[in-house]
Amino acid sequence: MRESDAWRTIARFARAHDVRGVLVAFALIAVCDAIFGSTVLQLPYTGGEAGVPFRRELPLAFASVAAASLSSPMRRFEETAAAAFRAAQHAWLGGVVTSAAVVLTVEELIISPPATAVILLRALLVWTGIALLSGRVFGWRLSFILPMASVFPLTYWQYDGQGRNRWWDWTHQPPMSLGCWAIAGAALAAGSLAVAVTPWRAARGRAHLAAALGRTRTVSPR
Repeated sequence: MRESDAWRTIARFARAHDVRGVLVAFALIAVCDAIFGSTVLQLPYTGGEAGVPFRRELPLAFASVAAASLSSPMRRFEETAAAAFRAAQHAWLGGVVTSAAVVLTVEELIISPPATAVILLRALLVWTGIALLSGRVFGWRLSFILPMASVFPLTYWQYDGQGRNRWWDWTHQPPMSLGCWAIAGAALAAGSLAVAVTPWRAARGRAHLAAALGRTRTVSPR
């Protein structure tokens, strides 16, 4: 495919996926961060209540919008589309996630310490992977379900017996926490796999597996 054709395919994909709506949503989340980001939310945990700054949860909103942007009126066609259209989907998703990361990071570098910007960027990557997995399971418009469900362990079990944040709490562990970066990598890998394994590809894989098993059963031992 020529480069001009590829760009036209990406442009058509963007129009079908409401690029303006995505940009407006990102802008609204950024405004909420600037105005309400320092508001402390009192959330329950095993020892009582914990105060969590509102901005710690905002990467979840960015990630959910990014994953939900894969929804469109042409969803069924896109699930079985040719390689060129799938490439446009991947380019679109990469662009949306990168845009969310840039908006979040730049804003946090302006209004928060650099360490907080890195922590929230890591949280965005984790929640993006979880949101993509949620979108594949429940539908892209419901990409927020699993990210929202992850808030419960992050708040209710965030402290260990000594009152320290647990190693897997990616919203509070320091920027250089290897465990949390491993979670981010695993979440993105799972999310990427969820996007790649379309229902059509899954059905084809099951058919190939069934055929292989059938051939194995018909071969009699010598």
